[in-house]
Amino acid sequence: MEVRPVRPEDMESVYKLEEACFKDPYPSYFLDQLAEANPLSFLVATIKGNVVGYAVVDRWPDHNHLVSIAVHPAAGRRGIGRRLLVALRAGLEVDKPLRLEVRRSNAAAVGLYLSN
Repeated sequence: MEVRPVRPEDMESVYKLEEACFKDPYPSYFLDQLAEANPLSFLVATIKGNVVGYAVVDRWPDHNHLVSIAVHPAAGRRGIGRRLLVALRAGLEVDKPLRLEVRRSNAAAVGLYLSN
């Protein structure tokens, strides 16, 4: 598995991943805006060249906002979300807090965030 910054050619796969993972997915134009505004903190995880996950942090003057982490359901439970989160945190300024929102019903995400 490789974790790297998103590339323009990855975006179609990111849109499909978003649709597969969320009941209320972000629209493609919003994901495009995030990728353009955050080229170093919009990461994808790939396996054999296929995008299987993504994570994005939007940087604000006073904090970093974890907008989303998504891992394709067929690739779950392989540590992909954790690797994305670790890679994101390694690239962020340590003096700014990292904030996020998560649904209480999303036990996997809550567990990931609490363990990190």
